[in-house]
Amino acid sequence: MSLALWAVLASLLGVVRVGGQVVEPTEGRTHYVAADPNAVEANSGARVRLWQTLQKAADAARPGDTVVVEAGVYPETVYVRVDDVRFVAAQGARPVLDGQGERECGFDICARGVTISGFEVRNYTANGIRLSDSARGPQERRSPIDDAVIEFNHVHDIMSVEHERGTHVFGIHARANSPENAKRLAIRSNTVHDVRGGGESFGIFVSGAEDCVIRRNLCYFNDKAGIRLTDYRGPRQNCERNLIEGNICICNCTVGIETNSVMAPASQTTIRHNFCGWGNVGMNPKHCINAHLIHNTICGNLETGVIVNAPDFDVRPAVKNNILAGQPVGFHEAAGIVEGLVLDWNLYQPGVLPGCLFWQRHWDGMCFTVDEMRAKGWEANGRAGDPLFVAPDRGDYRPQEGSPARGAAEDGTDLGASRDVLTRVGAEGAWGLDRIPDLGEIPLSVKAVSSVSADPPGPYFPQNPGYGGEQAVDRSRITYWCPDGVEGEWIAFDLPGEEPYLLDHFIVLKRWVRDYQRMLYKDLRLWVRGPGEAGWQAVPATFTAYPWFSGSIFALPPGVRASEVKLEILDNFGGETVHVFEFMLFGRPAAEGPRGPIR
Repeated sequence: MSLALWAVLASLLGVVRVGGQVVEPTEGRTHYVAADPNAVEANSGARVRLWQTLQKAADAARPGDTVVVEAGVYPETVYVRVDDVRFVAAQGARPVLDGQGERECGFDICARGVTISGFEVRNYTANGIRLSDSARGPQERRSPIDDAVIEFNHVHDIMSVEHERGTHVFGIHARANSPENAKRLAIRSNTVHDVRGGGESFGIFVSGAEDCVIRRNLCYFNDKAGIRLTDYRGPRQNCERNLIEGNICICNCTVGIETNSVMAPASQTTIRHNFCGWGNVGMNPKHCINAHLIHNTICGNLETGVIVNAPDFDVRPAVKNNILAGQPVGFHEAAGIVEGLVLDWNLYQPGVLPGCLFWQRHWDGMCFTVDEMRAKGWEANGRAGDPLFVAPDRGDYRPQEGSPARGAAEDGTDLGASRDVLTRVGAEGAWGLDRIPDLGEIPLSVKAVSSVSADPPGPYFPQNPGYGGEQAVDRSRITYWCPDGVEGEWIAFDLPGEEPYLLDHFIVLKRWVRDYQRMLYKDLRLWVRGPGEAGWQAVPATFTAYPWFSGSIFALPPGVRASEVKLEILDNFGGETVHVFEFMLFGRPAAEGPRGPIR
């Protein structure tokens, strides 16, 4: 059906379709946007309003209007300053907002009741989709951002060219700078990935919200956190009754889901039925009152499943009915006793060394059995054992029959996330507890190192004393590599098998140890070599990290093939050495061709 005919019929019937689903008609006019050069921006006919840019439609819209956008690439920033306007993709279309690496923001919203549904947003330098009660840009405005709906969007490659602390980058960003200006936000069924660079980078970031729901989003390959809920205005502000439910957060460098500075007296943040895996930490509630972590599945993180680390502020956290599997530390109470901590009904599977279930700040605070935890007053109903997931190699993390997680929760249901809640995740609803995405991590073995420090800083755990290069990818323990110097130091890895791989990302993790900033890498170079090749070839890019922790993720240019890789340290931030906590490489066998988007 032609755009013009569809526009006429839809306008007559009051119908809009998003992703093949009928959206309820609303009062108001319908505008249409198409990148087709035959669309004339001056056309504003009574029934068919056809624009060539989203900004023209946004400027023409009035409260209650709907803007339907056809497929195409729209290189623009869209400033939305009118309340109760919906921007939706046309039937079967996924229109693209492209910042081309030059524009700061995709959608910039300062208005109530705005819906953004069904878009791909890419290549911006600070924000993919931004909502704020204090507008920037050419159309300054102050307005609450209540009742916004951000859904079914694919937001990716939001990258800062700055690498200084304080320069933040966001995929989806909602911020209220004044109390009670961000109520009833719904951020649901989005896919957000490759948010990188800057001082800290977040897939989804919500600040100062009340009654906000963050649900069924897929977040991966984000530098700092997949999802952060916070309130930076200080203690005793409004950030209350928020829900983070049914999300998948994997391979985010620092943490999957975190809350930070949520200190309103009546606050309660509920984090339930999520899956967090293969980052540095699974979940981190800090500086919070009443953070409840319930029925989550947290797997394979490289340091800790759950960490609580600010006892001066953390009050009454509850961690119950979760599966904490395959981490060196299950639960970490990082800075002393947390007031009112409830820790019970959880299943622990000891992971790599040190393999403790619980760690309370100091070495003598480790518990390696549930009985040891009970002696300290926790986990009266907790248990340890293999959760017996159905098929982790195929992404199915449901507990199978015979699992100690089955029927073992406080309410008689299974421990961990529920498949009934953790379902239809992401922009296309393709993922769930029985289908966690495979991002293609490649198993590695260390081939050689340039040097190993004879006098490294103290070990992160006493059970893990060495800094040998062979430990850089040894998943039998928390691993790290510390060379003698900085410039020109390198570590080389073999990839499995005889055929080359097509590479797309790598992650270098770092960790806060003594005098940590002087030990952080800054500029890196990656070298590759194929089967039978004598010399190394440099990937044509310098990879720059920021001076903060806990890691950096880098996307490789298209077409990088290798059976061996070498990571070279070019410099750091003025110290005498560097400290590489973990190296992770992603791709697929070259014979299979490039991987399509995971959305």
